[in-house]
Amino acid sequence: TRRKIDGGSYSIITELCGSDLSRLDIEMVIYAFLHDDMMVCQIIKDMASKLSFGIRNIFSMFHPQEVVIGGIAHRFGERFLKMLVQYTKGSSYWESLYETKIRYTQIQEFGANLGMAKYYLDSVMSLDRNEAVQKCTMTLF
Repeated sequence: TRRKIDGGSYSIITELCGSDLSRLDIEMVIYAFLHDDMMVCQIIKDMASKLSFGIRNIFSMFHPQEVVIGGIAHRFGERFLKMLVQYTKGSSYWESLYETKIRYTQIQEFGANLGMAKYYLDSVMSLDRNEAVQKCTMTLF
């Protein structure tokens, strides 16, 4: 995004960061995408295309029934997910991929933290032996 703006492309990001690109952050990029900024939309479209290659590689190796996209990607909304699905499943070569579901995670960007906490509870504290704690852990995760 910075390179394109530095190269003279127009974006509402310039206004959002007051022409000081050192203030540019992901929130501004998400805002610009959700408000149909042409330059940012093209960058996100390219990002979806590149991510689709990774998803195809995962599919080629593991043939999953479902691919879950985590992190902050969900904040780009359903339009980004539709782009990603379109690029991933867009080729007739990938017909067998049509049954694979691609979706956002339900635990959003907290997945890594929850996974670490669960690992700690299960492995380090060995709480899985205690049935009451196990029920509590299941409720949390």
